[in-house]
Amino acid sequence: MRNFSPNGVRVSGGRAAGVLCILDKRCLLLQRSKLISFSHYWCLPGGWLNEGEESFTGAMREAVEEMGQLPESIIFKCKSSVTWNDVTFDIYVMRTPMFKPELDWESEGYGWFTFEEAMALPLIKGASMALLTLREKGVL
Repeated sequence: MRNFSPNGVRVSGGRAAGVLCILDKRCLLLQRSKLISFSHYWCLPGGWLNEGEESFTGAMREAVEEMGQLPESIIFKCKSSVTWNDVTFDIYVMRTPMFKPELDWESEGYGWFTFEEAMALPLIKGASMALLTLREKGVL
């Protein structure tokens, strides 16, 4: 359940999910557009789950919404989760071929980065936590 202030801004809590596409120790990140919060920061494709939505279903829905059709040759690798400010973010790691996402209005750029390159970017909190967790697990 998401918690909102009277003006509609989320203040804490909730469930979110996303995907981390990896290829040869490089991961795909999206740069958020000026039209949304944390503009120009980098993040994983993902977002809030709808009420009653399963985590994997929501992660795939968000990925398609934000990047267009995903490549057919995706291999599911693992799932991990991070929590901050009462938000639980499930990350589904998938090995993919190189592809060019068709970005929606939420993003203004994308890139394939090594772990070190990604950590040098301005990342939203969930993305940095996810990358650090996956690095500790040997995924990146």
